[in-house]
Amino acid sequence: LAQVFLLVPAMAQAVPLEKWVFFLPQVWSQEIDHITLYVRSVAMRRRDYVQDRVGALDSLLQSLRIDVASGSIDFRLLEVTELVLEANRMAVGFLHDRQHHKAIKLGEKCLEMLHVDGLDPPEFSFLRAISQMNLGKAYTKFRKFDLGRAVLERVTASIEGDLSSPMAQLVVAGAHGYLSELCVDEGKHAEAMSHATAEVSLLEKHLWTELTESRAEQAGVLATAYMKCGHCEVLGENFEIALAWFNKAAQSAELYLEETNRLRIELAETTALTQVMLDVRNEQKAEEAKANMEIARAAERLEHRFDYSQASGDRGVSEAAFEGFAAGAAVFKYDLAPRAKARFASSSTLPMDRVLHAAHRMIPPLGTIAGGVASSNAGLLSASRKSLFGRNAQYLGNIASCEVHGFLGAMQLVARMAEEGWRHLKVLTVCPHAAYVMAQAGVQCSVLAQAYIPGATLKRNFQLDFNGLLGAISALPPHSVLHLPLVHPVFRLDISEWTDLAAAMSLANVIPVLETSLAGFHDTIANATAPLRVLAHQCPGTVAVQSYEHLLPGDSVTVVHVVTPSDATKDRMERWMLSLEGRTQQLSSTAGKLVESVLADDQLFEAYKTALKDMGGILDRRRRSFVQRLSALKSYPSADPFKFPDAPQDIWTVVGDSQMHGGPAFWAPLVKDECDTISTQGVVRVPPTAFIDLQVLDTDADIDAAAEAIRDALRDLQQAQAA
Repeated sequence: LAQVFLLVPAMAQAVPLEKWVFFLPQVWSQEIDHITLYVRSVAMRRRDYVQDRVGALDSLLQSLRIDVASGSIDFRLLEVTELVLEANRMAVGFLHDRQHHKAIKLGEKCLEMLHVDGLDPPEFSFLRAISQMNLGKAYTKFRKFDLGRAVLERVTASIEGDLSSPMAQLVVAGAHGYLSELCVDEGKHAEAMSHATAEVSLLEKHLWTELTESRAEQAGVLATAYMKCGHCEVLGENFEIALAWFNKAAQSAELYLEETNRLRIELAETTALTQVMLDVRNEQKAEEAKANMEIARAAERLEHRFDYSQASGDRGVSEAAFEGFAAGAAVFKYDLAPRAKARFASSSTLPMDRVLHAAHRMIPPLGTIAGGVASSNAGLLSASRKSLFGRNAQYLGNIASCEVHGFLGAMQLVARMAEEGWRHLKVLTVCPHAAYVMAQAGVQCSVLAQAYIPGATLKRNFQLDFNGLLGAISALPPHSVLHLPLVHPVFRLDISEWTDLAAAMSLANVIPVLETSLAGFHDTIANATAPLRVLAHQCPGTVAVQSYEHLLPGDSVTVVHVVTPSDATKDRMERWMLSLEGRTQQLSSTAGKLVESVLADDQLFEAYKTALKDMGGILDRRRRSFVQRLSALKSYPSADPFKFPDAPQDIWTVVGDSQMHGGPAFWAPLVKDECDTISTQGVVRVPPTAFIDLQVLDTDADIDAAAEAIRDALRDLQQAQAA
């Protein structure tokens, strides 16, 4: 073997760059096109062509093993080099011809050839790196992401040997490039940018150390790397930086590539599209600045002030919420613009932007309207009623309505209704998280635990028990108030079950409070609100709570509707709601006018319904990404107290699939100790109820960080418990 290292030069230096440069990532390569056409024609004429290539590699492999045993291998190494490079050429051709199985078969055989017991000269590291780079690309194209990542990371980490030579470093750069493409497909934009910049750094340092006749290929490789960096910046909405990268790509391409080259054509189109997105964002920023200036001028003219000196400490949730209104002098300022209308955006609020812009142009300049809620937001209340109950409901004229601040403000109003009208009965709910949120804000609310399998939350098997729910309702005292979410990750009923539930509540004289805020996220609003109309028809006193925070994040415009038996009862109810604590006047604002415009205008309402469904789809994709990441990290809770009936090993997939179309919340199968430990990580807050807010996980990077924090916290807790 010692003679081998004396006689054979380093293969990384012996193999000319022009023989393998086209293996590196490129938008388009003429050489790859030629190879693809060749393998396609040969494979059509010779069905056993791939098997012949594999047979040739097997034959050489057997000869190598014999030569290693006899100690005479010096004349085989160059033969290995030529045959492995030729097999890689054929594999790349099959890959671009979408014959993935053949490409993978050849790539795996090449790696087997280069792992011979007793034979591992340093020169083989270069060939293995090339083979792994191509095989990793083939795996990712075949959607075997985990295998592709593992193979490519062996190259970038130089696990297979010394890859310090300039030519070997180009192979490492190629592996970084393919890893960047893989990360983009997986939605890991920050990691994709890291690999792309590593690729550029290595290419700039080593690509031009050897000038070849394939300078067009070299220029294409470098321009592609620059484009990759630009694309990653577009994903992050950094359009100015992206344009700088595209400019560098154009400078590289113009040296050796013709104008008709596909790379230059695609680069020009991408640059133009990015410039358009940048112009749109700049235009929106200008509109936003102008709108904010108008708001500021209107605020200066405001003479309306509110007196909160009478506020007492027993008003629960409204106290903190309305203090914010006092500080803001009842002026709503909107960030209506700067989100770019780009296909790369991930924000769940993005689908509403266009609706908001159109509505904002329809309302008069900001100002307060004298006369209080009854005169200032009558249009909002009417539009909300019609959107929820329909335009022809026989009880539409008997619905008392008022505007409050947020879900908590609505539930405090309901609690006061229960206290003052029904002998201080407590409010109940079927959602443990809603009870937790209300308790944190001082609203007393109990959980109707019989609605779920006994001990469900302790066993991490949070499943609805519909018969138990009906039995629990029948045992409630008359005039009990029960909060029911229309969209919920766990409390899920079909229309026949809602009908049975309404009959049970009517028989028991229980007052339903239906939270309808998420209606329309996955179905039409008319279909999604059908349970409300069933309850309103059978249960006198039905209350509907509709929040529009998904339309105006940060401004919790919320409307409460109460179905009453007559006009006289309706008038008394409205007067009582308006007089309650004397603090409803300040809700007159641009916020209510915006919502009214959206609901009342036919075209805007159709756009609003479409945007709702888009938001529901975004939340479902975020839920699925979150669950997949947790599953990939194997961040499972401790198994002892947890048993799903007939569930496979993948806990997170089972839970995630059962909660699709569940709105912006995700219930995780975690117990209190695990929730507390995760929250101490500081990345994602998981309340004791184990309901995670999907809207908090607003980007893929946040999903990764949250999943990793959960994995680390569960591992630390399990280790501490074991100790």
